Amino acid sequence: MQSLWSTKVERTLGFASVLVILVAVLTLSPTVTRATKDALGYSSWPGKFNEILNPFRTRHALLQSGLPTYDLKIPAREYREILAVVNAAQARGELTEDLKQWSRAEFILEGRSRAVQLRVRGDFADHWTGPRKSWRIRFPKDDPLDGQREINLIVPSDGKAITQSFANEVFRGLGCLTLRDAYVVLRINGVPQGVYYACEHFEAPLLARRGRTESTIFRNPSGGLSTGSFREMVTSDAGPAWVALSSLLDMENDPTAEHFRDAAAVTEMEDYLRYLAGVTLFSADHTSEVTDNHRLYYDASLGVFQRIPWDLEPQRIPKIERFDLADWYATFDVFARWPMSQFQRAALSDDGLRLRRNRILWELVRDDGLLKRFEDLYAGIEFAFWSDSMGKGDEEHRIDRFRELVRHNMRVIRRALCGNKTSLHITPRDEDTLELEWIVDNASGIHVDGIELEGPPDATYRLYRDTNGMGEHQGANPFVAGSRWGPDRTTFLEMNDDLFPEFSATTDYPAYLYDPEGGGTPYRAKTLRTVLYPKTRRYRHVLRRERIGNPGSDSGWPTMRVRAVNAVTGEKLPEDELRIRIIGGEHTFDPADRVLTSAEFSTRHSNWTIREDSNGRSILSLGPGVERIDGNVVVPERVTLRIEPGTTLEMGAGASLVCFGPIRAEGTPDGPIHIRRAESRPWGVVAGVRGGEPSVFRHVHVSGGNTLEGITVQGIYFTGALAVHGGDAILENCRMDENSAEDGVNVKHGHVVVRNCVFENNQGDAIDLDWTTGEVSHNRFFGNLGDGLDLSGSKVVVQGNRIESSGDKGISVGEASTPRITENILVNNSIGIAIKDASDATIERCSLVGNRQALAAYCKKPIFGGARGVLRDCTLLDSRESIQVDAISELTFEGCVGQADARFPGLRPAVAEEILSWRRTALDNDVESTGR
Repeated sequence: MQSLWSTKVERTLGFASVLVILVAVLTLSPTVTRATKDALGYSSWPGKFNEILNPFRTRHALLQSGLPTYDLKIPAREYREILAVVNAAQARGELTEDLKQWSRAEFILEGRSRAVQLRVRGDFADHWTGPRKSWRIRFPKDDPLDGQREINLIVPSDGKAITQSFANEVFRGLGCLTLRDAYVVLRINGVPQGVYYACEHFEAPLLARRGRTESTIFRNPSGGLSTGSFREMVTSDAGPAWVALSSLLDMENDPTAEHFRDAAAVTEMEDYLRYLAGVTLFSADHTSEVTDNHRLYYDASLGVFQRIPWDLEPQRIPKIERFDLADWYATFDVFARWPMSQFQRAALSDDGLRLRRNRILWELVRDDGLLKRFEDLYAGIEFAFWSDSMGKGDEEHRIDRFRELVRHNMRVIRRALCGNKTSLHITPRDEDTLELEWIVDNASGIHVDGIELEGPPDATYRLYRDTNGMGEHQGANPFVAGSRWGPDRTTFLEMNDDLFPEFSATTDYPAYLYDPEGGGTPYRAKTLRTVLYPKTRRYRHVLRRERIGNPGSDSGWPTMRVRAVNAVTGEKLPEDELRIRIIGGEHTFDPADRVLTSAEFSTRHSNWTIREDSNGRSILSLGPGVERIDGNVVVPERVTLRIEPGTTLEMGAGASLVCFGPIRAEGTPDGPIHIRRAESRPWGVVAGVRGGEPSVFRHVHVSGGNTLEGITVQGIYFTGALAVHGGDAILENCRMDENSAEDGVNVKHGHVVVRNCVFENNQGDAIDLDWTTGEVSHNRFFGNLGDGLDLSGSKVVVQGNRIESSGDKGISVGEASTPRITENILVNNSIGIAIKDASDATIERCSLVGNRQALAAYCKKPIFGGARGVLRDCTLLDSRESIQVDAISELTFEGCVGQADARFPGLRPAVAEEILSWRRTALDNDVESTGR
């Protein structure tokens, strides 16, 4: 080298020259270009490098991209005339009709030449002021291009050049009438012009090629709502089409039920609902009837209109965080810029039509199949844009942003449609009549198959729809269903009803929107042109009982369950999303009971006396021995309930003990405390409410309490058999089993310590902690039908527990909980650990073995968002389904062992010796109480 370049300067220049030549040679290789694109992708500085300096953006790579190449040869004179038109349009600021002049050219594709006419297209400057322009090409009548008489070549700087192709893909899949389109490379007089979006023009051949009658296509260039505002793009014997159009416009100008009926009669409604599904997915208010992009095709063979999607301008669906009106719920029917047509508003306010539209939407967004179609469509296009030296360099970034827009909109729609917030309030009217009030708050509505009653066959039941609002079964209220007996002592009342929320619309509404690009401001105000929103709707039924046998006997009402699914998704409503509550009746309460004096309490409960201890505190002592409790006993404020060692509380059916002071139930190993049912039916709840001091339970055995529907005492809704609301709780060496409650133990808004306890065979969750702090350590859970441990809004340490054979999750972490979960063993649960709804869990040194699914991280309630979990030194073995993570949640693994998953680099496969050791540890049953 020194013989070639003797000085340091010469060597530096020589090496630089060789490097430049090498790069120049490499730019001629499509393989190297693709490898460079894949390596850089798109981020801040590589994207800028690609936009300004990328040496791989070459004509050679572009022509090797695999896109078809269209060659235009335009004579010099014709080209000068085209430039003169462009200059005139620039002077006017718009390409007016008189400037849309046709020129002669030659079109060549795959060696075949055609004489064509062409002109510059596009009304506005972005189509014709740059170095390349948008074109419309007209082919000879006897020699069209693949059946197309006219095509448009649109520069990628125009929004539709990036988005319309995928929109067309979606609408084609829905069965809507769409334009044929493709991406091509254009050369003019041998000079590459780069990548163009090519689509056919609105004309008769597009109808004929799709087996449609060649009849009228309308557009609305002036944006008015009279027939004089519309023009025919494709013309036939259009007399009937204009009459039908007037029916649509009557609805827009005077939205009455009669005009909607007439407009629907001239609309192919299933096609319209499919069209609305696509418009909703893309939040495309640019297709409003008052814009030039609303294209109407009148099918003269059927006498109905269909819509042709065009120039949608997709937008992110606004995330509306707050409304000034009450009772608003999740919505995705938002037109931010243009008003929604009266016809669309009326169609989507109709329960049946909206349900059909929503079911079409659900099929689009229910999984990530639509995003896979997106990736397949743009797979080759991104490389062509990368290679396009005539482009801005930001095309790939715009595709990425469009992909994220589609993902965002799918997520918003999916969350709204999956919501199942519905309540059933049951009010006793007399001993044999119940009023049922359904309160529907979700966007989808619910489908109710019927009501299942579980109990002995000692009565027949009749269900009526309460149309007169009187809460009675007589008179005009129609009969719905009578009972029919099924297996296992159950009777079924078949309803087969769809229950929907109300839908209303508002215009020019000043909403607060979440703005992810707000420069640090989380909310921004924006006036939305039209918002269609669901509101609470109430449905009422009356259930009448006719007793068999002794009509004067009071056997009580049987347990009631509802068979219901989400009306759109068909998914069964989870127990926590269909709340059944008893209103009034035996649960009517007198607030004065909470503040009774000691003398007043003793008068009401003559066998119990409130005394003062040496410190002046009021104490109510129960036991030792057997104490029977019937009905609801309310211990007043500032009284401590002390349950002595060796006490058994025998609870009558539905009986509850609610204390507005602390509970001290401190048994001993030799003198445990038992709280159990006295009859075959479950009792209610033992609860401390706002006690001021911690409630303490040691060596307490609780069984047979509450129901899955919960119970209301003193106006307070309890889901646990043992509950502490608004106070601290300590449970040590306790046992909870065979409880019928939604939660064995439920603690709300307090500090909790649960140590060395056993939870076995409870019908719901073993422990439910809501908005608590504290610890759950060294407990044993076995065979609970719900979750082992359910956390909501809680920050607790979960350590050293064994959780086995839960019917749902071993540990459920939800609603922005931030637990530290360490050294736990989770075996044979339906799901080992689930992290949901903005929760952030740290999981360390845990073993998850033999669960149907080891881990899940996802958003269940849209108001929270995704979840996050960090797992360190954990073991995941023998799960049929290992890990589920949705698109907005995140799991990170550090030093973990399990089934290998490429998504998680910190999860390595286990070796044979490790697997055997961990299986022995996990399957070594040390829960003595199970008796196994």
